[in-house]
Amino acid sequence: MKQMDCVSKSSKIAVVLALSYFMLALFVRAAERPSHSSSGNLSISEVQALLAFKSCLRNGEERLLSWRYETRDWACGKWRGVSCRHMNVQSGGRSWGASSGNDYRIYNDTLSSNDSDNDGDMWLTVQAVVKVSLSGVGLQGELSPFLGNLSFMETLDLSHNELSGCIPPQLKALRQLSYLDLSSNLLTGQLPLELPTSLQHVNFAGNTLVGTLPASYMCNLTSLEYLDLSCNSLGPQAFHDQRRMRLGENMKHLRVLRLNSNTFSGGVVPEIGELRGLQELSLDNNSFAGQIPGELGMLASLRVLQLGQNQFSGSIPSSLGNLSSLVTLSLRQAGVTGTIPEELGGLGDLRLLDVSGNALNGAMPSALGQLQSLSSLLLSNNELTGGIPASLSNCSHLRLFEASWNRLHGPIPPSFSSLSALLSFAAEGNQLSGPLPSCLSSAASSSKAWSRNLGVLLLGSNFFHGPLIINSGLSHRLPLLHSLSLSQNNLSGPLPSDLCGASAHLSASQLSYLELSSNSLSGPLSLSFANCVSLSTLDLSSNSFSGPIPAYLSNLPLAVLNLENNRLSGTIPRQLWSSQTLLAVELAFNRLEGSLSPLVANLSTLQQLTVDGGISTNIGRLSSLNYLNLGHNMLSGPIPSEISLLFRNMGTPPLDIDALHTNTLDLSFNNLTGAIPASLGDCRALKRLLLSMNELTGSIPVELAKLSSLTHLDLARNRLTGEVPDGVCNLQHLIMLNVSSSLLMNRNGSCHRFHSSSTRHASSFCDLMSGTGRAAACTNASTSKATSRDHIMRRGRHLLLTAGTTLVFAAVLVVVLMAGGVGLVLWNWRRHRNRTVPHSCESLPAGKDHQLESPHNRHPSKPAPPFPSSSCNANFLKTC
Repeated sequence: MKQMDCVSKSSKIAVVLALSYFMLALFVRAAERPSHSSSGNLSISEVQALLAFKSCLRNGEERLLSWRYETRDWACGKWRGVSCRHMNVQSGGRSWGASSGNDYRIYNDTLSSNDSDNDGDMWLTVQAVVKVSLSGVGLQGELSPFLGNLSFMETLDLSHNELSGCIPPQLKALRQLSYLDLSSNLLTGQLPLELPTSLQHVNFAGNTLVGTLPASYMCNLTSLEYLDLSCNSLGPQAFHDQRRMRLGENMKHLRVLRLNSNTFSGGVVPEIGELRGLQELSLDNNSFAGQIPGELGMLASLRVLQLGQNQFSGSIPSSLGNLSSLVTLSLRQAGVTGTIPEELGGLGDLRLLDVSGNALNGAMPSALGQLQSLSSLLLSNNELTGGIPASLSNCSHLRLFEASWNRLHGPIPPSFSSLSALLSFAAEGNQLSGPLPSCLSSAASSSKAWSRNLGVLLLGSNFFHGPLIINSGLSHRLPLLHSLSLSQNNLSGPLPSDLCGASAHLSASQLSYLELSSNSLSGPLSLSFANCVSLSTLDLSSNSFSGPIPAYLSNLPLAVLNLENNRLSGTIPRQLWSSQTLLAVELAFNRLEGSLSPLVANLSTLQQLTVDGGISTNIGRLSSLNYLNLGHNMLSGPIPSEISLLFRNMGTPPLDIDALHTNTLDLSFNNLTGAIPASLGDCRALKRLLLSMNELTGSIPVELAKLSSLTHLDLARNRLTGEVPDGVCNLQHLIMLNVSSSLLMNRNGSCHRFHSSSTRHASSFCDLMSGTGRAAACTNASTSKATSRDHIMRRGRHLLLTAGTTLVFAAVLVVVLMAGGVGLVLWNWRRHRNRTVPHSCESLPAGKDHQLESPHNRHPSKPAPPFPSSSCNANFLKTC
């Protein structure tokens, strides 16, 4: 019994030891091989795919430091941007769960596809990568094709990085992928022709991809809800063969379609109206043409419709008034014509209506006043007529109103004062008339005051009249106003003495931009702007202001100061040259005295200068200057060689400075003497050199041939001698060369590119003029509705004087030629009145060579007087 008990005990101990050894072996095995088990580690195949992606990055070691193979610590949660999910699979059998329907086998910790079945294989719980999200982490390099091995991945977001190269076609193997975002990278190449049919969200925006919109997208991506291909180089066709694609069936889940900012052309097919679930359609900034299809009115769920910056034709479809859910309608620069449909007044949810930059005509529909939710109404740059409807004051949420550069007339409706949410009102370039709005009138009661939130008020280039009366200060009436333009109107009288507040307590004015140019304002500047502590741009040009320039202007943060073409007198305050913010100073055409102070060299940031007075040698120290206009003055003496220190580097002008005038040196219409400095050839950034109407002597420096950026060279009406250097004639970008009324020779026609008037491309009156001001006035008038009348007024005198002189000279020449012609006819008649001339050929005797009898023929012994030959006579007549 005891032996049997011992045997039984020994057997039990052996069994326990065997089981313990077996469990220990399993533990060791599990520790040695991190397999697909409940431990939560990644499989070797997915680790290899992720590490292959990392190896294709130039900064992978820096950005993905946690992605390590050596530590064999492959826990999913420790890899940056990687998310996993438990999957139930059979070793060698079918996978289940999220991967149902796909066959996988596990051999040596590798997940592989297999169609066979083995009921004897073990069931395992594995961790599979379902999401890789690395948006905006600064990845650089190319996309690895091994991403296609992450078979269970559902989300791939690599947006907002610096990834380059093409999109690997292996991504089509990701049969579980539903979210793919590669936007805002540097990807190139063709748009992938095939994508996983399981995709619901595709975003390739903000790359440089090329190619057309694949038909497979519209046929196979039947689950697609979001497609963004904007901001690429796709084109030219976007909607080819759509009639056979049954968009309504294949794309019935599509909610967002963005194709904007590409190079698509052709028409928008009517079948797009079958996308009944569409909520956003953005086709703007392409080259779409033809009619806007009226079928767009069938998209009842549409909230955003953007068709601007295309080449459409025809009118705006009235069917767009059926889009009751529409919030944004943008047709800016779409090419449409006709009138604004009244039906748009029925879009009750509309917040943005932008039809600017078209050729729309007719009146503004009064029905727009029914848009209770409207916050932005943009109508600028059309041909709209009539008045501003008073019904718009019913749009209580209106914040932005722009109707500049139309043909609107009449006053601004007084009811606009009730728009308490209004932030910006722009109606420049119309024919609006009457007094200024109540917010700029001291007579207005508080009940008629405009919105105190108003920040922008632009009413320039209209016919408003009357005085500018703001006795209580803008900072009190409009505390948030920062931009005010009343230029080119009929305003008169003096400036208010307290434009921005009467005391330091009220000096917290936000006014930074003030333009009152081209009016009839008069009187001294006094202390009108003393408390405008935020003022950066002040334009009072082309008025009748008098008195001295206030010294307090140097205390303001001015970047642009334009006081030219007034009646200001005295000297330029020395304090003005101590400013640390001035970029442009224009003081010409006044009655200022003295010369340009050497202190001007302290303005290290100055880029534009137009003043009267002498030229200081210190002007060469203005290293940032890229526009110098000292023209139309009485400057004398030589051009200082130090001026060549300017324009050595190509500068970028600030937004407040007209780009037409950058890199310009204008010394025309003065009394400058001496030679043209050869050092001007060092001004490599100079584009316009205007030295006409002076007393300059000597020859044209050959060094000017080094001005590779020069486009305009005007040396007319000087006393220059010699020849035009060949290098100057051959400047690549030169479009205007004027050396008329000089003593220059043109050996062998070296400047053969230019007309006999010494002007190249002088097909228009603009090209024949000298001086940047006149060229600017003529050029701007033909290219922009926003041309300032001050330029035309300022240069008009010179144009009229030149034209008048030319007409008088031509009239005198015509009279002289006519008198000479009459005298020549009488002389010939008297001399030849006795000449015998046969009445017909038959009157001549036959068989003889005859010559018509003349006084010289009757007396052959007398030599004929010298008279020009017929050819010389013809040349003489041509000369006359």
